[in-house]
Amino acid sequence: ICKKTNNIKKMKTIKTLLILAFALTISSCKNDEKTTTESSNEVEVKSTFKITLNAIVKKDDSFQIYYREDNNAESPFTEDQSLYSGFKGSDASQDIVFNLPEDAIPTSLRFDFGTNKDQSEIVINSFKVEYLGKKFETNSSGFSNYFRPDEAFVKIDKQTGRVTPITAKDGNYDPMFYSMESLDVELMKLSK
Repeated sequence: ICKKTNNIKKMKTIKTLLILAFALTISSCKNDEKTTTESSNEVEVKSTFKITLNAIVKKDDSFQIYYREDNNAESPFTEDQSLYSGFKGSDASQDIVFNLPEDAIPTSLRFDFGTNKDQSEIVINSFKVEYLGKKFETNSSGFSNYFRPDEAFVKIDKQTGRVTPITAKDGNYDPMFYSMESLDVELMKLSK
């Protein structure tokens, strides 16, 4: 009887060890998959133009960035070459990030500062473009050196980076900024 009891105990121990080994193997495989996926995503992001606006935007909204790739200032900006970034409003600074498609090489930009007609004043802290390890960045007072406002829909205090969206008399709301030649030159530098 003692031998049977010892054998049963040994079998239970072996069974428990096998289950633990199997569980560790599966867990290890899942971690390897995560690492590979995370690494792949990092590589993807690094090989795309990443545009980051750091700002204080108090109400929920969605900003949009348009990009042109043809070096022609007369070409219209189109929806198929644009991205939205939705976010929650906050009294704290936050990054509003756009990752352009991998093959996109922008030559100029248009920034639309939201769709929420009830949006209050927006404070720009910084603007940054990154591509293949290179970076261009400007602060709030430098933003106006690279973007011009569509004054029918937006006003900006160039020193403080405070942006005031405007609803037109006809009800249209489209607070937008167009990149100036100075930014277009910086985009070209990043792509070389």
